[in-house]
Amino acid sequence: MQSFEGYSPQFNYRQMLQAITEELKLPLLQIARKAELGYMVGKPKEAAEYLYKIEQNANSAIRLIDSYLLGLELADSQQSLALEPVSLGSVLSEAAHQLSPSAKQNNVELELRITNRQPLVMGHAGALQTAILSLGSMLILAQPKSSKRSITLATFPKTDAMQIGIFGKQEAVSIKEWERSQDLYGRSRQPISALSPSNAAGIFVADTIFRAMSSGLNPSKFRKLYGFTATMQLSRQLQLI
Repeated sequence: MQSFEGYSPQFNYRQMLQAITEELKLPLLQIARKAELGYMVGKPKEAAEYLYKIEQNANSAIRLIDSYLLGLELADSQQSLALEPVSLGSVLSEAAHQLSPSAKQNNVELELRITNRQPLVMGHAGALQTAILSLGSMLILAQPKSSKRSITLATFPKTDAMQIGIFGKQEAVSIKEWERSQDLYGRSRQPISALSPSNAAGIFVADTIFRAMSSGLNPSKFRKLYGFTATMQLSRQLQLI
């Protein structure tokens, strides 16, 4: 057998996963566009509604893939985000708009609660929106079937910081359960079994993205709702009056 001295290939699993997920996006994009064209060309009502659901499911999967790809990049210690002053209210409003079709399809009401005074925080607008969409999509699916289904996207002032959170009526997750689920993620099919029958990838991807900007996600309570919040540091350069 011929050998090549000094040759030692390094198998890069992250690059392999990135390539696979990029490949998965193409058929999903094709499905979403064909379904969109289908319900826009005068199909019967039932067929149009069915095609609309297909399009929304494909778009949700595409968003999760995009979030996962960003999470992979940020998991690499050599990758970092260029932070700049960002308005959490604007990011939440746009995220709510993009989550509306999925919420409507799953009979979930969306509510925005944004404080009147919105100081700018240090973040990355694109990454923030990706994280919120990833977390919001996951919590929409986690809402219990037997109650009035709703999701609240909110911001809260905190000393020298702002908090951003998404809440619903799904079962509360304790700090201990959250820490345990982080250890189980990637090794268990249901790292947060009380919250989701799936691997809850959307929550963990959002956590990775938030950690690259400030704090990661933490289980939180808002009135009688349960969800997750992240803390963002205020921008010292600019403020919205």
